[in-house]
Amino acid sequence: MTTPINDGGPAFPCDPFIASKPGNEAVAKRLAEGMSLRDAFAISVTGDIWSAYQSDGTAREYDDWRDGVAVEAYRLADSMLRARSQGETDAS
Repeated sequence: MTTPINDGGPAFPCDPFIASKPGNEAVAKRLAEGMSLRDAFAISVTGDIWSAYQSDGTAREYDDWRDGVAVEAYRLADSMLRARSQGETDAS
C-alpha cells in the first residue's frame, strides 16, 4: 500500500452554499474543497522553473521538457509542504 501524498489541504476553498444549488451535495463538496495547496505551490513555481530550463538547459535530463518542468515543480511544492509542516520559515 502506498502512502498518500500530503497535498496540504484546500488552497482556495469556496463556500458550498454559495457555489452550488441545493440538493447537489456532490458538486457542493467538490467545489468546497478547491485545489490542493500542493497544486497551488507547484503552479506558483512553474514559470520560474521553465525560465531556468530555457537558460541553463537542464530540461535535457528529461525526454520531454514538459515532464521536467512538472516533476521539478512538484518536487519543490513537496519541499514547501515539508517546510511548512515543520515550521521552517527561515533559510538558515
